[in-house]
Amino acid sequence: MKNYLSDGNVIDVPAPEGGAKSGAFAQIGSLFGCYVTSAKEGELVGLKRNGKYDVPFTGNAVSVGAKLYWKAADKAFTGAATDNTLVGIAVSASADSRIEIVLVPSVV
Repeated sequence: MKNYLSDGNVIDVPAPEGGAKSGAFAQIGSLFGCYVTSAKEGELVGLKRNGKYDVPFTGNAVSVGAKLYWKAADKAFTGAATDNTLVGIAVSASADSRIEIVLVPSVV
């Protein structure tokens, strides 16, 4: 395939104002993922769009298989859909403000 570039799991994006921190999650336009490394504002940085992560969680308890949403204002994941963006599925029950999530690559 002459036009194949990569599997698309990591997309290079410009780091936002203030820079990017390795392990932080971000929504950039219709992309959502986790920064692979740290970078200064404007530098290219990898954004991993899939995978399993242990992340901060807010809101009511959820169980395995629940849809999880990105609450941009709190930079945390939640089970509440209202005003939030669907980004993954819980692969553990929520406990002590943490949860394990599998990101589901999609157009957000």
